[in-house]
Amino acid sequence: MRQIAWMGADIAGSRDYAELVGEIDGPIDFKHATSLGIVLFLGPPTVIFLRQVRRGAPPPFDTRGIGLWGLLAGIPVVLTSFGSYLAHQSFWGTRHLTMIIVPYFVMVGLSLTELSAPFAKQVLRCLILAWAVTASTLSLAEINKEIYWEIIAKEIASADRVPVYATEPFVKGPLEYHFQHSAATAIAVNEQLDLSRITEERFWFVYRDISWREQAPEIQLVARGDSIEHRLTVRSERSERERQPITALLVPRAQSN
Repeated sequence: MRQIAWMGADIAGSRDYAELVGEIDGPIDFKHATSLGIVLFLGPPTVIFLRQVRRGAPPPFDTRGIGLWGLLAGIPVVLTSFGSYLAHQSFWGTRHLTMIIVPYFVMVGLSLTELSAPFAKQVLRCLILAWAVTASTLSLAEINKEIYWEIIAKEIASADRVPVYATEPFVKGPLEYHFQHSAATAIAVNEQLDLSRITEERFWFVYRDISWREQAPEIQLVARGDSIEHRLTVRSERSERERQPITALLVPRAQSN
């Protein structure tokens, strides 16, 4: 359970479905890219499906129809959401849902062959090919795709081995692991989102920028009369819109100064 606790208990919604399809299509960094990709890739299957409904549904297990491949792509997504609802634990993750990639693209490919307008068929094929080439090129050009948790764990351990507070399980879990393995030291990591509830005189506060929704911790600390003795930052830069800075602040409380 500790390995998946960081995923939380939220059930996947429409935004998660859209992001999954966007990842499968291939992310390109411009405004509304995910929405445009969904229209481009799922537009033809939708048109063919509606046409088939009007004419009478084909046999459900016809491998030449998009219905079977749509089911193979959709069932794992639905079961993952339903299982999360029953277990009160999110099982949503791009890693295991990559199983839908093959039926998804077979469905898209078959729908392109069934379009009746030759011009639209050729244009869509060219657009999808151009999208795939662009997304692949951008992915190969990306560097520093991972969050280097071991670096921040080692730097915390070498700077000051005081208690560490993380804002969420996604931060707490990796730090605990790397304190035991990379940093080879035992440092307590507690989950605490509220700075006012931390009572230690010296502590590390570690947060992830993209999930922090309140006023910046640095501003809150200064307003309380505390200071920031040391600041560490590591980041993942998979693309301009998916940077994930992780920041660690070494805080001596005002009464200890």
